[in-house]
Amino acid sequence: MNRALYLTAVLLAFAPRALAGESSAPINFSREVRPLLSENCFTCHGPDPGQRKAKLRLDTKEGAFEVKDGKPVIKAGDISGSELIRRITTTDDDDLMPPRKSGKKLTTAQIDLLKRWIDQGAKWETHWAYQKPVRPPLPEVKNKSWPRNEIDYFVLGKLEKEGLSPNPEADKPTLARRANLDLNGLPPTIDELDAYLADNSEEAYNKVVDRLMDSTHYGEQMARYWLDSARYADSHGYHIDSLRNIWKYREWVIDAFNENMP
Repeated sequence: MNRALYLTAVLLAFAPRALAGESSAPINFSREVRPLLSENCFTCHGPDPGQRKAKLRLDTKEGAFEVKDGKPVIKAGDISGSELIRRITTTDDDDLMPPRKSGKKLTTAQIDLLKRWIDQGAKWETHWAYQKPVRPPLPEVKNKSWPRNEIDYFVLGKLEKEGLSPNPEADKPTLARRANLDLNGLPPTIDELDAYLADNSEEAYNKVVDRLMDSTHYGEQMARYWLDSARYADSHGYHIDSLRNIWKYREWVIDAFNENMP
């Protein structure tokens, strides 16, 4: 196939969530720690210099691991040496963080999460949008003859984990119908189906996909999801239902998909 795979498979490998009592479970900073700090700490120790207290930032790695007055805010692998832990566990109202007047209070589970994160080395991660994508290793599978591409390994790995087996391969008419409905939103015509059934080459299916992606209907089909998310409509709807002349945006989105715009 001379273009990208027509179905983009988004495979998110989520790290297992740390369950209560499982102190060895790895803590995911971006998913578990940063939201906790953002909710409870960033108002006074975040990016806004006008609201920042004690010149302390917890939204940056440099600030979180800074040594202030001889005391590390966070000391990787050392709970007792981390001033952050002392401040969130102290009984002294003058030192307690978050301060009571803020109306925020960390739960026992949240405090335990921070302790385990520090004990595990306090690994800091940048926002996912700024991280270079890393290709994950292919899962080990038992039926090594089934996968035809790398995505298949992830599909089969999950199936085998659940004790399931792949369905038999669909016949050519079914594959043609699926591809047409997925990419163009329309079933194949009789002539298109006949041409596909008559093509016995190994590239027969790829040719169908390429033809569908070259069709103007491809952009129309793909644009549907984008425009639905943007709540696009040609009219105001409801009780007014008056015309809105923003069709040019609809056409732009369709053209963007058809031109394979980055």
